[in-house]
Amino acid sequence: MDWYFDGGERPALYEFYFIYSTDRQERLSALHGQQGVILETKKLYIKNKTSKKKEKNTMASIVMVIGQSGTGKSTSLRNFKQGECSVINVSKKPMPFPCNLAVANVGNYDTIKDLLLKTDSPSIVIDDCTYLLVNEYMSKADERGYDKYTAMAKSFWELLNFCINELPDWKIVYFMGHTEKGDDGREHFKTVGKMLDNTVVCEGYCTVVFKTVVEDGKYYFCTHNNGYDTVKTPLGMFEQDRIDNDLKAADVRMREYFKLPTKAPVAEKKETKEKGDK
Repeated sequence: MDWYFDGGERPALYEFYFIYSTDRQERLSALHGQQGVILETKKLYIKNKTSKKKEKNTMASIVMVIGQSGTGKSTSLRNFKQGECSVINVSKKPMPFPCNLAVANVGNYDTIKDLLLKTDSPSIVIDDCTYLLVNEYMSKADERGYDKYTAMAKSFWELLNFCINELPDWKIVYFMGHTEKGDDGREHFKTVGKMLDNTVVCEGYCTVVFKTVVEDGKYYFCTHNNGYDTVKTPLGMFEQDRIDNDLKAADVRMREYFKLPTKAPVAEKKETKEKGDK
């Protein structure tokens, strides 16, 4: 690729002039240490110095909590205090414990994204996200063809990417959902259709996947893969194969491990609210 200087006042070494021009006659002789890029757009001169504005950190963590109905997924929220966690209640069922958490009974993707932006809670739970897929599937039950499966997969995939790309890095979004066994016998997050399983692989977006189990009347999170499921946690985060199904305690441990704050930084808190109000 050729590099060109715009012929203006010679800047200090390592400052850059980027030239965008369709007119080849406007390209001038190269100057050592200065670089420009020729693109097929209108002429534009940009002096690219180091920006003083701090770039906002986006990339919220996605954690999946999966398990059969009645194995303690929703109940695992019982020890969160008000302000520590917000719940997006897709299935619109009552919480299975005395609850003073902020709970929004919604199942629309756009509304969910809006709530994810506006809430100040560092931890957000989407319970049960399986019903995002089920509800959309049933609403399109009379439609024929495979387009509806593509649309459902795309909506869910966009929600996953929204959490990663639009939410600040101090937020953890918990996707709670049911499990099913695939053709290979492995237990994984239950979806509708094959696209999310074969193409997207939802658990692949997560560093942490818990599975809820019940044994001798006690409720646990599985923390390590048994070879037949999609459970996973980072090396050294949890020593035990099973821990109490206390998502608050697990949240504290994950924030300690990843060095995440337990509440929004003041500046980012204001920015997030402003973004949600637009």
